[in-house]
Amino acid sequence: MGGPEVADVAAAVEWARRKGYPRVVTVGFSFGAAVALCHAAVRGGVDAVAAVSTPSRWFVRDTPSMRAVHVLIESLPGRLVARTFFKVRLAPITLAVPPSPLELMPAIAPTPVLLVHGLIDHYFPIEHPLALAAAAGDNATVWLEPDFAHAENRLPVRLADRLGRWLLEPGTP
Repeated sequence: MGGPEVADVAAAVEWARRKGYPRVVTVGFSFGAAVALCHAAVRGGVDAVAAVSTPSRWFVRDTPSMRAVHVLIESLPGRLVARTFFKVRLAPITLAVPPSPLELMPAIAPTPVLLVHGLIDHYFPIEHPLALAAAAGDNATVWLEPDFAHAENRLPVRLADRLGRWLLEPGTP
């Protein structure tokens, strides 16, 4: 939950650089958004990072939806259900907690950061992107989307297009 996944993003970024791509950006959704932010802070090497529906810290239990997720990942019966019914692979439970995205936000600068959050997100309340933006200072752009719920399964086409334009040229609305 937040440690080894940064290495996965780093491997993808390094592969793209080796292939000669002149511009490499990362986009993450939900937990993957937090990982993309942590990667940008710890490893760098990207031209921009976009985080959609991201938590500001690990082990969030702010909402009923997140409490349910934590039952799946923190209990043995929950892990069995996650593996059997949802086909989710989970690493062994660890007590090691990596630095949170909130702690790492200042280290991302000067890489441009976009934080996209739906105002009807049932996993993470609006406090998460606002805290991340405050920690980033002038380095983050925030889009609060009124008709957007959570992550990629609810991403409207118009928002995906706008996100793509921003990634091609940070600062584009």
